[in-house]
Amino acid sequence: MNRFSVNLLTSLLLCTGLSLAHAENENANFITKQDAIERLNNVLFRTSSEKSKSSTAILEKALSGLHQLSESGLSNLSATITTTESLLTDIQCESNCKSAEAIITEINRGFNRDAGTAIVLLPSELDQGTNIDLINDLIEPNCDEAQSNTCSTALSQVTQLWHLVGAIRSVADQLNKQAREASRAHLDSLDKQWRSYKDDTIKLWPQEVFLSSVVHRPRDSGFSAPPNYKVLFLRPSVGFSYLSDGSPDFQPTLNVDLLGTYWWKYKDNKAQKGRGISASLIWDGDSTAYGLTYHHSPRWSMSIATSEENDLVLSVSAQLGYWLLKR
Repeated sequence: MNRFSVNLLTSLLLCTGLSLAHAENENANFITKQDAIERLNNVLFRTSSEKSKSSTAILEKALSGLHQLSESGLSNLSATITTTESLLTDIQCESNCKSAEAIITEINRGFNRDAGTAIVLLPSELDQGTNIDLINDLIEPNCDEAQSNTCSTALSQVTQLWHLVGAIRSVADQLNKQAREASRAHLDSLDKQWRSYKDDTIKLWPQEVFLSSVVHRPRDSGFSAPPNYKVLFLRPSVGFSYLSDGSPDFQPTLNVDLLGTYWWKYKDNKAQKGRGISASLIWDGDSTAYGLTYHHSPRWSMSIATSEENDLVLSVSAQLGYWLLKR
């Protein structure tokens, strides 16, 4: 085979290959309705994020994309474009600006999307916005069972619209980040205070837990901080007491707080050393004295009382609840 024949054959093979490649590219632009729906479902349930970009950059990109969609034939986007322009102006504002809460509310009211139903909410001239069913409103009318170029175009528009709505909603998430972090810090603070309320203050017997819960009134809504006090009621402890008429003078006694309170302050979400006072009785197995008890700590208490014969009783008691109810 001479050189001319070889060159001719090579040229023919190259042309054939280019023609086949061109045909494949043309066919790639034609998809069926079922293909379009399957590809759309893959898009709907794919997680995307715009968190690395600023709110201004996100809105500028979204605005550019909305203009492209409008120019490509997707109708009824004028209100969406206007709202996005307004949001961009509010974000870039330097004085007399809308609050972040107002911008978040506007975004939540005008932009939403639901992967389960393939529906997006866009702003409209009416306050309630307009719902667009991506499959029934955009895919179905532009696709049939045969391969269609308009179906491919519709899928591209729907995909872009879905991502644009998600990007605009991510702006609300960014604006809400500071409030979200503050809320998380507040809840963490409350959790630490409640743990300290339970672990670092005086231990309560069941009847005291009930009475304290009746006395304490939490907030009507939201999360409440723990109280800085506990109610003491019929609280037993073991005492070692001096009885002025006793024989011997020092005896073990049963000490009972009839009614009182124990209080403290919180510092760095931790209950500080508290103190308490209560009306109490002291029983030595024979007679009963009534008086006051000062709670120096969750473990120890000191009491002074007088009996019916005006005999003096001084007592130091160990709080049984501290050891028996400690967890």
